[in-house]
Amino acid sequence: MKIVHFVSSLNIGGAEKLVCNLARQQEKVGNLVIVASFGSEEDKLCNILNKDNIKIEHIQGNYFKRIFLVLKVILSADIIHFHSGPIVRSLSSLFPIWFIKKVFYTVHGEVNPDLPLLHFSHKIMRPCFNKVVAVSRSSRTYLNSFFGWTEENIGLIRNGIQIPDKKVRALTGEKLRLGTVCRLIPLKNLQLIIQALSRFSAKEQANISLEVFGDGPLMDDLKSAALKISAEVNFHGFCLDETHIYSTMDILVISSDTEGLPMVLIEAMARSKPVISTRVGAIPDIIENNISGLLIEAKNEEQLYLAIKDLYHNTQKSQLLGENGYERILTDYSIEAVAEKYHQLYLGQ
Repeated sequence: MKIVHFVSSLNIGGAEKLVCNLARQQEKVGNLVIVASFGSEEDKLCNILNKDNIKIEHIQGNYFKRIFLVLKVILSADIIHFHSGPIVRSLSSLFPIWFIKKVFYTVHGEVNPDLPLLHFSHKIMRPCFNKVVAVSRSSRTYLNSFFGWTEENIGLIRNGIQIPDKKVRALTGEKLRLGTVCRLIPLKNLQLIIQALSRFSAKEQANISLEVFGDGPLMDDLKSAALKISAEVNFHGFCLDETHIYSTMDILVISSDTEGLPMVLIEAMARSKPVISTRVGAIPDIIENNISGLLIEAKNEEQLYLAIKDLYHNTQKSQLLGENGYERILTDYSIEAVAEKYHQLYLGQ
């Protein structure tokens, strides 16, 4: 089976990481996979795909060249798989061709950019999709509210990762290392973490660090805010080494105002890291509050402070949350299971 995955770019992001994981697993079981990216050849995830010999088709150039490259990859493919609303919009002009191909569309989040003709392009493309899939129930609800698509006709396949060997690091109690992994943009609301840390006493802050992995336009603002608290805040920039990322933290904190199904959540839980997260997107589908993680309301500084304080004083609870989270991910979120679900979907089963 020859499969083409269309993405806006191969920069770091949940949708892009899922495509990388899925493409590698699909090739592993004997498919021929092409990732067609409208981004740069310098995008961060290109190195991962190149290392695993996954073919990348960079869709660049003027309009006519891009259309030529798109036609080249889709006409020889058995399966066309979209992972981006803007790409659906840009390729809707090839409308008649989609009817002669098996076309699938995975929606990864609950936000689309405000682009002209976005609604119209999705309206005309909807009959071309063999199946539309959401990665969470909230994403499915979003499709209903934003495009008017019936939720019952939208599939549900979660994101998946390669489950690493189970390695549980017992917290020492000497210093609590919080970590966060995301683009430094307003929707991720990292300012909330810094504000919550400012509530701790100077003595407590001396025993807390925040490890920030990611880059983005708010880097300078966040660095300035971090100077106003006593807790140590380390900005690591962009990093693809998941082993390194999660070895630097005891607890993952997700402070986003909105999410779909964040890959960092299942990556951390797959390494037995306890998670404190806002109750947004698909996160409550994965985390059972006080069982496999701690949930707080979005933008609620008080609740985040209390959640961090709870685990700061209770390393036994932290470890139990991590253990329970690992079991949750092991059951439902392996890339092998996710790839098999997509395989059955492609076959029409």
